[in-house]
Amino acid sequence: MKNEQPIAFFSSKIGEGNPLAVLAAQAQLQATGIPTVLKLADNPISRLAAWKQSLITGDEQKRLDYNANYDRVRTSLPAKVLGLLNLLELSAFIHRSKAKKLVLAQELPLALLADLELPLVSAILAKLEEIIILVPDVYSKNGALSTTVKLQNSGKNVTLAVWNKAAQERLQQHGIRHHLIKPWLIPDSAKPITSNQAPLSIIRPSGTGINPKYMGAIAAFLAQERPQQIGQHLLGSSVTTHYNRRGQKTATHHHSPHSLMKALITALRANPEVVFAYPSEMVQVITQFRQKGWQGKYYMFPERGLHEVENGIFAAIHGIGQALALVGNKFELKKDLKPVPINAINDLVGHQSLSQIIK
Repeated sequence: MKNEQPIAFFSSKIGEGNPLAVLAAQAQLQATGIPTVLKLADNPISRLAAWKQSLITGDEQKRLDYNANYDRVRTSLPAKVLGLLNLLELSAFIHRSKAKKLVLAQELPLALLADLELPLVSAILAKLEEIIILVPDVYSKNGALSTTVKLQNSGKNVTLAVWNKAAQERLQQHGIRHHLIKPWLIPDSAKPITSNQAPLSIIRPSGTGINPKYMGAIAAFLAQERPQQIGQHLLGSSVTTHYNRRGQKTATHHHSPHSLMKALITALRANPEVVFAYPSEMVQVITQFRQKGWQGKYYMFPERGLHEVENGIFAAIHGIGQALALVGNKFELKKDLKPVPINAINDLVGHQSLSQIIK
């Protein structure tokens, strides 16, 4: 018998990884007939936070400073104010939806509220029977992990949902309740990649943009690594710009996260030779396309934050992606890429769907 009460899905709109994670999970449950409701939190403070994140993304020194002060920045007073605002939005959403089960992204509000008084968080979540926290990264961010542990210790039915066995092993070592699910950002229904590899490079900025220096570095890198000219597909948050091998330009605008994900899947299905992207939730996406047989090269931009450091290490160790270092105005490879066979990829990840763990 199908669940009669809706499952509530919640995420902030900062960046793209967490909204896309929640939207993909919601779509998976909807496909099984489970009713759902969705809230993407948006307020002036979150828009200010997104702007500040874009400054970090766009400047190499700010990126390095952010990495060095990662935990302090993410637990600062402005971060906690933002977390509190999103928590209040979540509270109102739960009250309106009358949902008893909640699926939310790891980022907000939990990740920024680890140091707040637990009774405040517990009171807002009191009417919920089950809370599942999606982790689109390789491993959970520290704030979300800390708050999850506190809530579990207080008796709340809170579990982390991770998609790879390395994360599962770490959570088991610490006695943290969790689910191992299969990667979900790309739906199972997505068609396989085309058989012939396209002479195409996909450049995937983050939700907060890309360092302008990277575009010139990419061109120089491709000229060295791949002398023959290939097309370029710049897949941005609001517009996709495609340049063919003759440099002719076409643009497609995105009006929602749904259309952005559709554009990403379409671009990857074209079987591009090269993908440039941050070691963000794209590590999960590329892992899924490796499962589908993609053998192209995934080059990872320099990381922003400890979570992307972990993502990049996982991808490099398992032959999923290859890290780039910006040296002056040029990219250099950190390690040789040795793509892993599909069966080995399957051994790295979970195989249970999210719909199977929500009863």
